[in-house]
Amino acid sequence: MGNYELVHRNIDEYEDSSDYFKFSFVRNPYNRLYSWIYESKQYNECWKNIYPTREEFNSFVRNELYNLKTQYSFIKDKMNFIGRFENLQEDFDIICDMIGLKKGRLPHIMQSGHPDYYKDGYPMDKIFDKNKNYDYLRMYDDDVKELVHDKYE
Repeated sequence: MGNYELVHRNIDEYEDSSDYFKFSFVRNPYNRLYSWIYESKQYNECWKNIYPTREEFNSFVRNELYNLKTQYSFIKDKMNFIGRFENLQEDFDIICDMIGLKKGRLPHIMQSGHPDYYKDGYPMDKIFDKNKNYDYLRMYDDDVKELVHDKYE
């Protein structure tokens, strides 16, 4: 799995990066929380095949939200470009243009196996819809949407 301790270190701890083109990608927080919950389940055999109701999902987010750091808290250096995960290919193309690299298609290697429905039958959107028509907000209760918004504002 790698040494996660090293992943979140500042690049300047290794060498002077003032001449580097630095970029990072961040993810829509509602999308990120949804994915975080289901990815966590993949590594816990007891919970692997148990999917929450919409109410349980929102309760989990309500209780665990403050344990999750914002993505911006990991960005220590001034970036030349911050892209969005939801626009990964398009933003990668922009980076290529900015630094003079030939554009290339990014592979989609780690595909998720999230369910399409909560166990109570409430429909979920497919994670990687061909139309990129993400509507994760439908899964969140209004008070949970507000909590997430306040944390990531």
